[in-house]
Amino acid sequence: IDLSGVTLIRGGSGDYGGADILRILTTGGGTVDLSNLQQTEGYVTFETDVAGYTLPKLATASAVTYKPTTAGMSLNLPELVSQNGGGFISLPTGTIVSAPKLDALNNATLSFTGAGTFNAAALKNFAGSTLTLNDTTQAVTTGGLSQIDNARFLLSSGTTFNQISDTDYIITSSGIANTTVMSASGAGTSLDVHTLTKIDSYADHYGTNSRTISATNNGAIDLSGVTLIRGGSGDYGGKDSVRVVAETGGEIDLSSLTTVQGYTNFEAKSGGTLRFGDLVMTSSLDIKADGLNSKIAANSLTLDTSAVVSVTNGAEIELAGDFQNAITTAESFNMNAGILRIRGAGSAWLEAAGQDLGDTVTSGNFGMMQLVIGSETETETVYLTDIYDNDGMGQTAREALYLFGAGGIDGLEIYGGSTLVLGDVPVYAFLDGSMVELHSLFGPGDMVIPFTASGENYGFIAIPEPKTISLLIVGGLVILRRRFPRT
Repeated sequence: IDLSGVTLIRGGSGDYGGADILRILTTGGGTVDLSNLQQTEGYVTFETDVAGYTLPKLATASAVTYKPTTAGMSLNLPELVSQNGGGFISLPTGTIVSAPKLDALNNATLSFTGAGTFNAAALKNFAGSTLTLNDTTQAVTTGGLSQIDNARFLLSSGTTFNQISDTDYIITSSGIANTTVMSASGAGTSLDVHTLTKIDSYADHYGTNSRTISATNNGAIDLSGVTLIRGGSGDYGGKDSVRVVAETGGEIDLSSLTTVQGYTNFEAKSGGTLRFGDLVMTSSLDIKADGLNSKIAANSLTLDTSAVVSVTNGAEIELAGDFQNAITTAESFNMNAGILRIRGAGSAWLEAAGQDLGDTVTSGNFGMMQLVIGSETETETVYLTDIYDNDGMGQTAREALYLFGAGGIDGLEIYGGSTLVLGDVPVYAFLDGSMVELHSLFGPGDMVIPFTASGENYGFIAIPEPKTISLLIVGGLVILRRRFPRT
Protein backbone atom coordinates (compact mmCIF):
# COMPACT_ATOMS: atom_id res chain seq x y z
CA ILE A 1 0.00 0.00 0.00
CA ASP A 2 1.50 3.32 -1.12
CA LEU A 3 0.84 6.04 1.50
CA SER A 4 4.08 7.85 0.73
CA GLY A 5 2.31 11.24 0.58
CA VAL A 6 0.91 10.99 4.10
CA THR A 7 2.57 13.33 6.64
CA LEU A 8 -0.05 13.13 9.42
CA ILE A 9 -2.04 10.23 10.87
CA ARG A 10 -4.81 10.88 13.41
CA GLY A 11 -5.86 7.70 15.19
CA GLY A 12 -8.61 7.02 17.70
CA SER A 13 -9.56 9.85 20.02
CA GLY A 14 -10.44 8.13 23.28
CA ASP A 15 -11.17 5.06 25.34
CA TYR A 16 -14.93 5.24 26.07
CA GLY A 17 -15.57 1.58 26.96
CA GLY A 18 -12.20 0.68 25.39
CA ALA A 19 -9.53 2.40 23.33
CA ASP A 20 -10.29 3.26 19.71
CA ILE A 21 -7.16 2.55 17.65
CA LEU A 22 -5.92 2.91 14.08
CA ARG A 23 -3.85 -0.25 13.45
CA ILE A 24 -1.25 -0.39 10.70
CA LEU A 25 -0.22 -4.00 10.04
CA THR A 26 2.58 -5.29 7.82
CA THR A 27 3.12 -9.04 7.82
CA GLY A 28 4.23 -11.86 5.57
CA GLY A 29 6.26 -9.59 3.30
CA GLY A 30 3.58 -6.90 2.94
CA THR A 31 4.50 -3.23 3.07
CA VAL A 32 2.82 0.05 3.87
CA ASP A 33 4.85 2.95 2.54
CA LEU A 34 4.83 5.73 5.17
CA SER A 35 8.18 7.15 4.16
CA ASN A 36 7.05 10.78 4.64
CA LEU A 37 5.04 10.36 7.84
CA GLN A 38 6.09 13.14 10.22
CA GLN A 39 3.43 13.23 12.94
CA THR A 40 0.77 11.10 14.60
CA GLU A 41 -2.11 12.05 16.87
CA GLY A 42 -4.47 9.84 18.87
CA TYR A 43 -4.21 6.08 19.32
CA VAL A 44 -2.11 4.42 16.60
CA THR A 45 -0.43 0.99 16.52
CA PHE A 46 2.35 -0.10 14.20
CA GLU A 47 2.42 -3.90 14.13
CA THR A 48 5.01 -5.61 11.94
CA ASP A 49 7.16 -8.70 11.37
CA VAL A 50 9.56 -6.88 9.03
CA ALA A 51 13.17 -7.65 10.08
CA GLY A 52 14.15 -3.98 9.87
CA TYR A 53 11.21 -1.58 10.23
CA THR A 54 11.82 2.13 9.75
CA LEU A 55 9.69 5.25 10.00
CA PRO A 56 12.30 7.55 8.48
CA LYS A 57 10.67 10.97 9.06
CA LEU A 58 8.40 10.49 12.07
CA ALA A 59 9.28 13.34 14.44
CA THR A 60 6.40 13.63 16.92
CA ALA A 61 4.02 10.90 18.05
CA SER A 62 1.02 10.75 20.33
CA ALA A 63 -0.12 7.46 21.92
CA VAL A 64 1.73 5.33 19.38
CA THR A 65 2.37 1.70 20.32
CA TYR A 66 5.12 -0.15 18.47
CA LYS A 67 4.57 -3.91 18.22
CA PRO A 68 7.34 -5.89 16.55
CA THR A 69 6.03 -9.46 16.33
CA THR A 70 9.20 -11.46 15.56
CA ALA A 71 12.28 -12.01 17.69
CA GLY A 72 15.48 -10.28 16.70
CA MET A 73 13.88 -7.44 14.77
CA SER A 74 15.13 -3.86 14.57
CA LEU A 75 12.92 -0.77 14.87
CA ASN A 76 14.44 2.44 13.58
CA LEU A 77 13.06 5.89 14.40
CA PRO A 78 15.87 8.18 13.24
CA GLU A 79 13.95 11.50 13.47
CA LEU A 80 11.62 10.86 16.42
CA VAL A 81 12.03 13.71 18.93
CA SER A 82 9.04 13.34 21.23
CA GLN A 83 6.25 10.92 22.04
CA ASN A 84 3.39 11.21 24.54
CA GLY A 85 1.55 7.96 25.31
CA GLY A 86 1.74 4.43 23.92
CA GLY A 87 5.26 3.10 23.93
CA PHE A 88 7.38 0.01 23.41
CA ILE A 89 5.46 -2.74 25.16
CA SER A 90 6.73 -6.31 25.68
CA LEU A 91 9.31 -6.06 22.92
CA PRO A 92 10.13 -9.58 21.60
CA THR A 93 13.45 -11.20 22.50
CA GLY A 94 16.38 -9.65 20.66
CA THR A 95 14.53 -6.53 19.50
CA ILE A 96 16.76 -3.52 18.94
CA VAL A 97 15.16 -0.06 19.04
CA SER A 98 17.12 2.91 17.77
CA ALA A 99 15.81 6.42 18.41
CA PRO A 100 18.92 8.65 18.48
CA LYS A 101 17.06 12.01 18.59
CA LEU A 102 14.33 11.04 21.06
CA ASP A 103 14.34 13.68 23.81
CA ALA A 104 10.94 13.16 25.48
CA LEU A 105 9.08 9.89 26.05
CA ASN A 106 6.10 10.77 28.25
CA ASN A 107 3.23 8.72 29.68
CA ALA A 108 4.52 5.71 27.79
CA THR A 109 5.66 2.16 28.56
CA LEU A 110 9.03 0.54 27.89
CA SER A 111 9.27 -3.21 28.54
CA PHE A 112 10.76 -6.41 27.08
CA THR A 113 9.84 -10.09 27.01
CA GLY A 114 13.50 -11.20 27.05
CA ALA A 115 16.83 -9.84 25.84
CA GLY A 116 16.52 -6.49 24.11
CA THR A 117 18.13 -3.13 23.44
CA PHE A 118 16.67 0.36 23.56
CA ASN A 119 19.04 3.07 22.33
CA ALA A 120 17.89 6.65 22.93
CA ALA A 121 21.09 8.52 23.75
CA ALA A 122 19.34 11.92 23.78
CA LEU A 123 16.42 10.90 26.01
CA LYS A 124 16.07 13.15 29.06
CA ASN A 125 12.33 13.62 29.67
CA PHE A 126 10.66 10.43 30.96
CA ALA A 127 7.79 12.04 32.90
CA GLY A 128 4.78 9.80 33.41
CA SER A 129 6.40 6.79 31.75
CA THR A 130 7.13 3.29 33.08
CA LEU A 131 10.37 1.35 32.66
CA THR A 132 10.29 -2.38 33.43
CA LEU A 133 13.52 -4.41 33.45
CA ASN A 134 13.48 -8.11 34.39
CA ASP A 135 16.45 -9.64 32.58
CA THR A 136 20.13 -8.70 32.79
CA THR A 137 20.34 -8.93 28.98
CA GLN A 138 18.01 -5.96 28.62
CA ALA A 139 19.97 -2.79 27.83
CA VAL A 140 18.59 0.74 27.95
CA THR A 141 20.64 3.78 26.96
CA THR A 142 19.44 7.32 27.66
CA GLY A 143 20.95 10.78 27.89
CA GLY A 144 20.40 10.84 31.66
CA LEU A 145 16.80 11.29 32.74
CA SER A 146 16.51 14.83 34.08
CA GLN A 147 12.69 14.79 34.25
CA ILE A 148 10.98 11.78 35.88
CA ASP A 149 7.84 13.27 37.50
CA ASN A 150 5.11 10.60 37.85
CA ALA A 151 7.37 8.02 36.21
CA ARG A 152 7.73 4.43 37.44
CA PHE A 153 10.85 2.23 37.55
CA LEU A 154 10.26 -1.49 38.13
CA LEU A 155 13.41 -3.63 38.30
CA SER A 156 13.91 -7.32 39.12
CA SER A 157 16.10 -10.39 38.52
CA GLY A 158 19.50 -8.73 38.96
CA THR A 159 18.92 -5.79 36.61
CA THR A 160 20.35 -2.34 37.25
CA PHE A 161 19.48 1.21 36.22
CA ASN A 162 21.56 4.26 37.08
CA GLN A 163 20.67 6.84 34.43
CA ILE A 164 18.55 9.26 36.45
CA SER A 165 19.81 12.82 37.02
CA ASP A 166 16.59 14.53 38.17
CA THR A 167 16.61 16.19 41.61
CA ASP A 168 12.86 16.56 42.33
CA TYR A 169 10.48 13.62 41.95
CA ILE A 170 6.78 14.59 41.93
CA ILE A 171 4.31 11.68 42.15
CA THR A 172 0.89 13.32 42.40
CA SER A 173 -0.80 12.06 39.22
CA SER A 174 -4.13 10.28 39.68
CA GLY A 175 -2.90 7.63 37.23
CA ILE A 176 -0.40 6.36 39.81
CA ALA A 177 -2.46 7.14 42.92
CA ASN A 178 -2.30 3.55 44.19
CA THR A 179 0.67 1.75 42.69
CA THR A 180 4.36 0.90 43.05
CA VAL A 181 6.45 3.74 41.65
CA MET A 182 9.92 2.29 42.33
CA SER A 183 10.90 -1.31 42.98
CA ALA A 184 14.00 -3.48 43.07
CA SER A 185 13.51 -7.20 43.60
CA GLY A 186 16.14 -9.94 43.58
CA ALA A 187 19.81 -10.27 44.46
CA GLY A 188 21.94 -7.84 42.47
CA THR A 189 18.97 -5.71 41.46
CA SER A 190 19.85 -2.06 41.91
CA LEU A 191 17.99 1.17 41.20
CA ASP A 192 20.32 4.15 41.63
CA VAL A 193 18.41 7.41 42.15
CA HIS A 194 20.97 9.14 44.37
CA THR A 195 20.58 12.50 42.55
CA LEU A 196 17.08 13.05 43.94
CA THR A 197 16.82 15.50 46.82
CA LYS A 198 13.02 15.68 47.16
CA ILE A 199 10.13 13.25 46.74
CA ASP A 200 6.80 15.10 46.65
CA SER A 201 3.54 13.16 46.76
CA TYR A 202 1.44 15.75 48.57
CA ALA A 203 -1.89 14.76 47.02
CA ASP A 204 -5.27 13.52 48.18
CA HIS A 205 -7.03 11.26 45.66
CA TYR A 206 -10.35 9.74 46.58
CA GLY A 207 -10.04 6.45 48.47
CA THR A 208 -7.19 4.74 50.30
CA ASN A 209 -4.13 5.02 48.10
CA SER A 210 -0.40 4.38 48.52
CA ARG A 211 2.49 5.30 46.28
CA THR A 212 4.99 2.56 47.12
CA ILE A 213 8.79 2.44 46.94
CA SER A 214 9.84 -1.17 47.50
CA ALA A 215 13.10 -3.15 47.79
CA THR A 216 12.59 -6.91 48.23
CA ASN A 217 14.49 -10.20 48.04
CA ASN A 218 17.91 -8.54 48.49
CA GLY A 219 17.26 -5.79 45.96
CA ALA A 220 18.52 -2.25 46.64
CA ILE A 221 17.33 1.30 45.96
CA ASP A 222 19.74 4.21 46.40
CA LEU A 223 17.88 7.36 47.46
CA SER A 224 20.82 8.61 49.49
CA GLY A 225 20.47 12.22 48.28
CA VAL A 226 16.85 12.68 49.35
CA THR A 227 16.46 15.20 52.18
CA LEU A 228 12.66 15.69 52.09
CA ILE A 229 9.70 13.37 51.55
CA ARG A 230 6.19 14.82 51.38
CA GLY A 231 3.60 12.09 51.70
CA GLY A 232 -0.16 12.16 51.15
CA SER A 233 -2.05 15.30 52.07
CA GLY A 234 -5.44 14.09 53.27
CA ASP A 235 -8.05 11.40 53.81
CA TYR A 236 -10.81 12.08 51.26
CA GLY A 237 -12.56 8.69 51.19
CA GLY A 238 -9.46 7.09 52.77
CA LYS A 239 -5.93 8.08 53.61
CA ASP A 240 -3.47 8.89 50.82
CA SER A 241 0.14 8.09 51.69
CA VAL A 242 3.64 7.26 50.54
CA ARG A 243 4.84 3.81 51.57
CA VAL A 244 8.56 2.99 51.71
CA VAL A 245 9.17 -0.71 52.38
CA ALA A 246 12.27 -2.93 52.57
CA GLU A 247 11.50 -6.64 52.80
CA THR A 248 13.28 -10.02 52.75
CA GLY A 249 16.80 -8.66 52.67
CA GLY A 250 15.92 -5.61 50.58
CA GLU A 251 17.59 -2.30 51.43
CA ILE A 252 16.66 1.32 50.77
CA ASP A 253 19.21 4.04 51.43
CA LEU A 254 17.69 7.32 52.62
CA SER A 255 20.75 8.37 54.56
CA SER A 256 20.34 12.10 53.83
CA LEU A 257 16.66 12.26 54.74
CA THR A 258 16.03 14.82 57.47
CA THR A 259 12.38 15.82 57.07
CA VAL A 260 9.14 13.95 56.46
CA GLN A 261 5.82 15.70 55.92
CA GLY A 262 2.35 14.39 55.17
CA TYR A 263 1.16 10.81 55.53
CA THR A 264 4.14 8.51 55.10
CA ASN A 265 4.83 4.92 56.15
CA PHE A 266 8.30 3.40 56.58
CA GLU A 267 8.38 -0.40 56.86
CA ALA A 268 11.21 -2.90 57.34
CA LYS A 269 9.94 -6.49 57.16
CA SER A 270 11.36 -10.02 57.13
CA GLY A 271 14.97 -8.92 57.28
CA GLY A 272 14.71 -5.71 55.25
CA THR A 273 16.68 -2.56 56.10
CA LEU A 274 15.79 1.12 55.80
CA ARG A 275 18.75 3.48 56.27
CA PHE A 276 18.31 7.10 57.33
CA GLY A 277 20.43 10.03 58.47
CA ASP A 278 19.27 12.50 61.11
CA LEU A 279 15.58 11.89 60.68
CA VAL A 280 12.96 14.33 62.02
CA MET A 281 9.35 13.16 61.82
CA THR A 282 7.43 16.43 61.60
CA SER A 283 3.90 15.15 60.90
CA SER A 284 1.71 12.05 60.62
CA LEU A 285 4.17 9.26 59.96
CA ASP A 286 4.33 5.54 60.69
CA ILE A 287 7.53 3.58 61.34
CA LYS A 288 7.18 -0.19 61.26
CA ALA A 289 9.75 -2.95 61.58
CA ASP A 290 8.74 -6.59 61.92
CA GLY A 291 10.76 -9.79 62.19
CA LEU A 292 14.30 -10.79 63.09
CA ASN A 293 17.02 -8.86 61.24
CA SER A 294 14.52 -6.22 60.12
CA LYS A 295 16.03 -2.83 60.82
CA ILE A 296 15.34 0.88 60.84
CA ALA A 297 18.87 2.34 60.88
CA ALA A 298 19.51 6.07 61.39
CA ASN A 299 22.05 8.53 62.73
CA SER A 300 19.40 10.01 65.01
CA LEU A 301 15.64 9.93 65.29
CA THR A 302 13.18 12.60 66.39
CA LEU A 303 9.50 11.69 66.70
CA ASP A 304 6.79 14.33 66.52
CA THR A 305 3.71 14.02 68.73
CA SER A 306 1.66 12.44 65.92
CA ALA A 307 4.21 9.83 64.82
CA VAL A 308 3.45 6.10 65.17
CA VAL A 309 6.15 3.49 65.92
CA SER A 310 5.72 -0.29 65.74
CA VAL A 311 8.78 -2.55 66.14
CA THR A 312 7.77 -6.18 66.62
CA ASN A 313 8.97 -9.80 66.62
CA GLY A 314 12.61 -9.00 67.33
CA ALA A 315 13.02 -6.20 64.78
CA GLU A 316 15.09 -3.20 65.76
CA ILE A 317 15.76 0.49 65.50
CA GLU A 318 19.51 1.07 65.25
CA LEU A 319 20.85 4.55 65.97
CA ALA A 320 24.28 6.15 66.02
CA GLY A 321 23.01 9.19 67.90
CA ASP A 322 20.08 10.71 69.76
CA PHE A 323 16.56 9.37 70.17
CA GLN A 324 14.08 12.17 70.87
CA ASN A 325 10.45 11.27 71.42
CA ALA A 326 7.59 13.77 71.69
CA ILE A 327 4.78 11.20 71.18
CA THR A 328 2.04 11.74 73.74
CA THR A 329 -0.01 8.56 73.22
CA ALA A 330 1.60 5.40 74.58
CA GLU A 331 -0.46 3.25 72.19
CA SER A 332 1.36 4.93 69.28
CA PHE A 333 4.67 3.48 70.51
CA ASN A 334 4.73 -0.33 70.25
CA MET A 335 8.13 -1.84 71.01
CA ASN A 336 7.07 -4.55 73.46
CA ALA A 337 8.91 -7.06 71.23
CA GLY A 338 11.34 -4.59 69.65
CA ILE A 339 14.99 -3.67 70.17
CA LEU A 340 16.53 -0.21 70.34
CA ARG A 341 20.25 -0.43 69.53
CA ILE A 342 22.45 2.64 70.02
CA ARG A 343 25.93 2.10 68.70
CA GLY A 344 28.83 4.22 67.56
CA ALA A 345 31.93 5.84 68.97
CA GLY A 346 30.46 8.78 70.82
CA SER A 347 27.51 9.84 72.94
CA ALA A 348 23.76 9.98 72.51
CA TRP A 349 20.67 11.20 74.34
CA LEU A 350 17.71 8.88 74.94
CA GLU A 351 14.29 10.21 75.94
CA ALA A 352 12.41 8.37 78.68
CA ALA A 353 8.68 8.63 78.02
CA GLY A 354 6.82 6.18 80.27
CA GLN A 355 4.81 7.06 83.32
CA ASP A 356 6.57 5.86 86.49
CA LEU A 357 4.31 3.01 87.64
CA GLY A 358 6.88 0.96 89.52
CA ASP A 359 8.18 -2.49 88.66
CA THR A 360 4.85 -4.16 87.86
CA VAL A 361 4.54 -2.90 84.26
CA THR A 362 5.22 -5.63 81.67
CA SER A 363 4.17 -4.00 78.39
CA GLY A 364 3.26 -0.68 76.80
CA ASN A 365 3.93 2.62 78.58
CA PHE A 366 6.55 3.62 75.97
CA GLY A 367 8.66 0.58 76.93
CA MET A 368 10.64 -1.80 74.73
CA MET A 369 11.87 -5.38 74.79
CA GLN A 370 15.55 -4.52 74.90
CA LEU A 371 17.98 -1.62 74.89
CA VAL A 372 21.44 -2.46 73.50
CA ILE A 373 24.28 0.05 73.93
CA GLY A 374 27.55 -0.13 71.97
CA SER A 375 28.97 -3.10 70.08
CA GLU A 376 31.97 -5.39 70.19
CA THR A 377 34.03 -2.74 68.39
CA GLU A 378 32.34 0.53 69.43
CA THR A 379 32.11 2.38 72.73
CA GLU A 380 28.99 4.47 73.27
CA THR A 381 27.75 6.60 76.17
CA VAL A 382 23.99 7.03 76.38
CA TYR A 383 22.47 9.74 78.60
CA LEU A 384 18.86 9.38 79.67
CA THR A 385 16.76 12.53 79.42
CA ASP A 386 13.21 13.59 80.24
CA ILE A 387 12.65 16.64 78.07
CA TYR A 388 9.14 16.02 76.71
CA ASP A 389 5.96 15.62 78.73
CA ASN A 390 5.00 12.34 77.06
CA ASP A 391 2.76 11.00 79.83
CA GLY A 392 0.76 14.21 80.35
CA MET A 393 1.62 14.30 84.08
CA GLY A 394 3.63 17.51 83.86
CA GLN A 395 7.38 17.96 84.02
CA THR A 396 7.46 17.78 87.81
CA ALA A 397 6.67 14.06 87.54
CA ARG A 398 9.81 12.28 86.34
CA GLU A 399 9.11 9.82 83.52
CA ALA A 400 10.65 6.34 83.39
CA LEU A 401 12.20 3.92 80.91
CA TYR A 402 10.86 0.35 80.80
CA LEU A 403 12.91 -2.52 79.33
CA PHE A 404 10.71 -5.62 79.39
CA GLY A 405 13.02 -8.38 78.14
CA ALA A 406 11.50 -11.58 76.75
CA GLY A 407 11.91 -15.13 77.99
CA GLY A 408 15.62 -15.53 78.63
CA ILE A 409 16.50 -12.18 77.06
CA ASP A 410 17.47 -9.38 79.46
CA GLY A 411 15.97 -5.97 78.89
CA LEU A 412 19.37 -4.26 78.90
CA GLU A 413 22.66 -5.15 77.21
CA ILE A 414 25.76 -2.95 77.37
CA TYR A 415 28.87 -3.81 75.35
CA GLY A 416 32.59 -3.36 75.97
CA GLY A 417 33.22 -0.19 77.91
CA SER A 418 29.99 1.51 76.88
CA THR A 419 27.93 3.32 79.50
CA LEU A 420 24.31 4.05 80.33
CA VAL A 421 24.02 7.27 82.37
CA LEU A 422 20.81 7.18 84.38
CA GLY A 423 20.83 10.54 86.09
CA ASP A 424 17.58 10.71 88.07
CA VAL A 425 15.51 8.87 85.43
CA PRO A 426 13.98 5.61 86.77
CA VAL A 427 14.85 2.59 84.65
CA TYR A 428 13.00 -0.69 85.14
CA ALA A 429 14.81 -3.52 83.35
CA PHE A 430 14.09 -7.26 83.23
CA LEU A 431 17.35 -8.87 84.45
CA ASP A 432 17.87 -12.55 85.21
CA GLY A 433 14.19 -13.25 85.54
CA SER A 434 12.94 -10.23 87.49
CA MET A 435 12.23 -6.54 86.99
CA VAL A 436 14.93 -4.36 88.57
CA GLU A 437 15.06 -0.59 88.99
CA LEU A 438 18.66 0.15 88.06
CA HIS A 439 19.31 2.72 90.76
CA SER A 440 18.89 -0.08 93.30
CA LEU A 441 22.07 -1.71 91.97
CA PHE A 442 24.24 1.10 93.37
CA GLY A 443 25.72 0.88 96.83
CA PRO A 444 26.34 3.86 99.15
CA GLY A 445 28.69 6.30 97.44
CA ASP A 446 28.69 4.41 94.12
CA MET A 447 28.47 6.63 91.06
CA VAL A 448 29.44 4.14 88.35
CA ILE A 449 29.29 0.35 88.47
CA PRO A 450 30.14 -2.44 86.02
CA PHE A 451 27.30 -4.15 84.19
CA THR A 452 27.89 -7.53 82.54
CA ALA A 453 25.67 -7.78 79.47
CA SER A 454 26.29 -11.32 78.26
CA GLY A 455 29.31 -13.58 78.03
CA GLU A 456 32.49 -11.52 78.21
CA ASN A 457 30.83 -8.27 77.12
CA TYR A 458 30.70 -5.69 79.85
CA GLY A 459 29.83 -2.06 80.25
CA PHE A 460 28.80 0.40 82.94
CA ILE A 461 25.82 2.14 84.41
CA ALA A 462 26.32 5.51 86.02
CA ILE A 463 24.49 8.24 87.89
CA PRO A 464 26.78 11.31 87.76
CA GLU A 465 27.03 14.39 85.61
CA PRO A 466 28.60 13.81 82.17
CA LYS A 467 31.85 15.66 83.01
CA THR A 468 32.74 13.10 85.66
CA ILE A 469 32.00 9.97 83.63
CA SER A 470 35.47 9.25 82.24
CA LEU A 471 37.16 9.45 85.64
CA LEU A 472 34.60 7.25 87.33
CA ILE A 473 34.77 4.55 84.66
CA VAL A 474 38.53 4.26 85.11
CA GLY A 475 37.98 3.73 88.81
CA GLY A 476 35.24 1.18 88.19
CA LEU A 477 37.29 -1.08 85.91
CA VAL A 478 38.63 -3.06 88.87
CA ILE A 479 35.23 -4.72 89.36
CA LEU A 480 33.78 -6.65 86.40
CA ARG A 481 30.52 -8.07 87.67
CA ARG A 482 26.88 -7.07 87.68
CA ARG A 483 25.58 -5.78 90.97
CA PHE A 484 22.14 -6.80 92.08
CA PRO A 485 19.76 -5.22 94.61
CA ARG A 486 20.90 -5.60 98.14
CA THR A 487 18.52 -7.37 100.53
